Amino acid sequence: MALNHGVAVWVLAASFRAALGGISISPTSISAAKATQITFTGAKVGDKVSFTSGPCASVADDDVAVVGKGGKAVISIEKEVEDLRLCLKPAGGGTIAEQAGVKLDVIAATPESAIESASRSSITKGVTTAITLKGGAGLGKAIFIPADQACSDATPKVVLDDTGRGLFTIPSSGKIGDYKLCYQSPSGSDSVEQKSKDGVVQVKVLETTTTSQDTITGISPSVITVNVPTVLSFSGSGPGDRAVFVHSDSSECAAVTPDKDVGAGHAMFTITKTGDYTLCYRVTGAKDSVAQSGDGVKLQVKAPGVTKDMVGRWQSKDGRLDCSSMDYVPFCGVSLEEKCGQTYTVQSGIGYKCNWNEAVWPPKCSVQSSTDPAKICMSGKCANDACW
Repeated sequence: MALNHGVAVWVLAASFRAALGGISISPTSISAAKATQITFTGAKVGDKVSFTSGPCASVADDDVAVVGKGGKAVISIEKEVEDLRLCLKPAGGGTIAEQAGVKLDVIAATPESAIESASRSSITKGVTTAITLKGGAGLGKAIFIPADQACSDATPKVVLDDTGRGLFTIPSSGKIGDYKLCYQSPSGSDSVEQKSKDGVVQVKVLETTTTSQDTITGISPSVITVNVPTVLSFSGSGPGDRAVFVHSDSSECAAVTPDKDVGAGHAMFTITKTGDYTLCYRVTGAKDSVAQSGDGVKLQVKAPGVTKDMVGRWQSKDGRLDCSSMDYVPFCGVSLEEKCGQTYTVQSGIGYKCNWNEAVWPPKCSVQSSTDPAKICMSGKCANDACW
């Protein structure tokens, strides 16, 4: 490419197509010293074009490039410069003239030390993963490629946000191993391998994983109340793992997608239907949904309230049992629950025993009843293990 009268760059283009309202180009900003493909719109095949900082009248006809098919051209400008003008000479003759409103900026080349580090050291094939690049700028672009490939042959496509965070996906068909980072400054057109003081910025790409049936060995609590937001803990969970519960009688894990992040070892769930539930699980990096098979991972969802035979002074107007009214123990001679493991009383030939069920969260009152005289507590006995 030649520079004339300040800066003049003659562009060999592939094609232009006619468009009302003049000429436009894309992109309008490129990196210095980087051969970049530019697409023109609104020109005709055979037009002669050039970018220059000088007057279009001084452009020599021998230096112009002819527009061909495709509307694309590859150019390279060695130094930074702003507001280059596009000069065009119509096909078949005529006067070369500046194209109003068309400007090209050439920005500094992307430095190879723009990125200091990546927030992750590994990524799984086929899984979209958020990675924050320290030093990355908003609207900058990046890509991870196999370490044996050249960044000059790669096109950064992942756009970073203002924190340097981007969503990266290594195709499932890609190979495993070390991948290096190629970065492009905002408004640039190059692709530069990034090196920190510790070496090349890279991540290790891992093979796609699958979820085992015994990944989770237990959940707590195992009994919850319907429509009550409840925090469940998971034994065996790892960062990025996800879970969902399905009704054991009506759903299969293959039909659902685990979407609740349980990577911290716990998460809040709200189940809207009573019954027994199966835990469907997915470890980070996997794409499956696998039913967990252990006895300790079954979830039971119960309705609130008590059974119909639990009547008497503890029944409120809405049919729910109020455990707070059972702190009076008529036959034990004590009135505080902490002095008597479980409260009890006998009414109409039915023995009732109340205790706080800590297997659910938040803890709720549970009541047992019996009409078996051998099991009903007698006067003078506290409701401990001797009763029931």
